[in-house]
Amino acid sequence: MSGDKTERPAWADAFLVELKQSIRAIVEPTHSLCMELQCRLTGLETKLALTDRALTEELNIMRMELFSMREQLSQLSQSVHTVSIQLQHSSDGG
Repeated sequence: MSGDKTERPAWADAFLVELKQSIRAIVEPTHSLCMELQCRLTGLETKLALTDRALTEELNIMRMELFSMREQLSQLSQSVHTVSIQLQHSSDGG
């Protein structure tokens, strides 16, 4: 029964070894490149998220400052208007 088993010729084994080495030579650098790209993309995503958060906080601060300035300008305008009316009354009465 062992005589029925066919063995591969030596050249076929050598060919398979060379083929595996060739495939490994292509796959390993490609895998390393993909892993490096994944790390860089993850880093970029993190930086983008932090930048987005920082910009949102900065915009909120600017929005509050603008609101405060609007309130101060409104109060100043009312004060100027009040002073103007008082000056008119004092000049009319004097």
